Amino acid sequence: MERQALGLIETVGLVGAIEATDAAAKASSIVVIRTEVTEASLVTIYIEGDLAAVQAAVEAGVSACQRFSRVLAHTVIARPHDEISPLIERPNQKWKGKTSSSPKSPSRTEAPARPITVAAPRTSFGTQDYESMTVSALRSIARRRGDLPISGREIANADKETLVRLLREANR
Repeated sequence: MERQALGLIETVGLVGAIEATDAAAKASSIVVIRTEVTEASLVTIYIEGDLAAVQAAVEAGVSACQRFSRVLAHTVIARPHDEISPLIERPNQKWKGKTSSSPKSPSRTEAPARPITVAAPRTSFGTQDYESMTVSALRSIARRRGDLPISGREIANADKETLVRLLREANR
């Protein structure tokens, strides 16, 4: 019996995420269970299927995304523990890592259902989040906030340390 596997691909920008999702779905018989978009334009794609299919899909998705954008991280988790279920809930159903005795292959005329949801963008970030972001992402957040004590031109020229400091102060 094969157990379900979870694959994750985190990209910068929506175009790369769409390209990665398309390539992953075409590479093997997987189901895209969720996508999550943050305010910093980071997109995480959650896919599931049997282990070999998910590994092939993640590899294809990463390869396709790298032509258009940047992949921040990717992983395949074989038989994820039920305790991580709250982190990866599907719409209307929790992850169960179900076993399937006879995996069905999709027919040529009928594609498997691929529910996709987009999470609401984050409006605040912790200090660790700021530290892990690129300068470009920090500048984007700073411009959108509008409550920082520096102008748009100063934001465009600010270094990472300055942006992190100003964003931390604005969150207090």
